[in-house]
Amino acid sequence: MRTTFRIITLAGLASCLTGALSAGVVTFSSRSQFDAAAPGLPVEGFEAGNVADVDFASCPSPLNSTSNNSCFTPGQILAGLDLNNGGIDHSGAEFALIGAGMFANLSKMLLLNYGDEILNLDFGPAAKAVGFDLYSLLSTDPFQVEVFGASGSLGTFSADPAFTGGFFGVFSDGEAITRISVTPSAGDFAGVDDIAFGTPTPEPGTVPLCLFGSAILYAITRGKQRTAE
Repeated sequence: MRTTFRIITLAGLASCLTGALSAGVVTFSSRSQFDAAAPGLPVEGFEAGNVADVDFASCPSPLNSTSNNSCFTPGQILAGLDLNNGGIDHSGAEFALIGAGMFANLSKMLLLNYGDEILNLDFGPAAKAVGFDLYSLLSTDPFQVEVFGASGSLGTFSADPAFTGGFFGVFSDGEAITRISVTPSAGDFAGVDDIAFGTPTPEPGTVPLCLFGSAILYAITRGKQRTAE
């Protein structure tokens, strides 16, 4: 009987720990849920970009922290994030920086200037969690979002954009994320804003709470053991 109770207690502890450490990719359609799972990440909202409200400015690809063009100067985009359209040349007008209120957007956002093109978000160093508002220009048909790590694709997911911004988030507790590719629906334009990315700090108290729960389980089983004896 004593051995059985010990096995139950150890199984509970193992389950607790593997729930926190098991490898896998989890996606989110809600920013609040994503923020709860991956708190404290830096967020790129393009608010430092050079565009007036209800206006737009064309920008070259790629865009990153070293960009020096009509849209951004060095340091105005967070380091570690690179946005590009896969190298398709449109003479320096690959992206459009959209001012607040130009469409249904309440703040500045970044949009590909040409339809049917893939929007790539590259991360260096690789990130464990990424979440962003996802915009469409013409429809709310689902976009395809593919997540990559160093070994290749970690999964392809359907995401719902919106004229006012949908949301897609992903957390990997296995291989870190090196790229996310967004493919719009036919004829549409992919846009993003408020990109949160990086490696979140584990929420305080998660492991102690887990161990506390296991201690309670052990105490209960010990009590049952004494009763049985």
